[in-house]
Amino acid sequence: MKQQFVLVALCMAWGLWGYGQAELLPTRLLYFQDTGRAYYAALDPGQEILDRNLLISNQAVGYNVSFSLSFDRKGWSDFALASRYASVFKLSGNEGCYIRIRTQTTAGPDGLREVVYFLVRGKCYSVYWNRDLKRWDVAEHPCRRE
Repeated sequence: MKQQFVLVALCMAWGLWGYGQAELLPTRLLYFQDTGRAYYAALDPGQEILDRNLLISNQAVGYNVSFSLSFDRKGWSDFALASRYASVFKLSGNEGCYIRIRTQTTAGPDGLREVVYFLVRGKCYSVYWNRDLKRWDVAEHPCRRE
């Protein structure tokens, strides 16, 4: 009886520990149309929101873009931005997150190009088409219009 109780208690503790360790992923807080007033213009969501989170915009006119975000490069959450749209992503207290963008240049696995960058909390980034490298890429830009 004692052994069964200990076994059940250990299984419950293991389950709770595993549940408590469940990996959180970045989530989308806001999704809004970019104003397009400047080259990297984005609506200003407010300094407090920017300080705790991350803004990513799609500056490619006429093209939607897909990407993934992760805190540990193991579990990824997929997102998309329409042309001239931006999103603020919740980082749950993390210092930043990884972004992964894949570009299929030709058919087959050899035609897949992937870039992974670490994006820092409180900063603003744009996804754009890199003409020289022929792939989607990321650039940091100022968050605030002075």
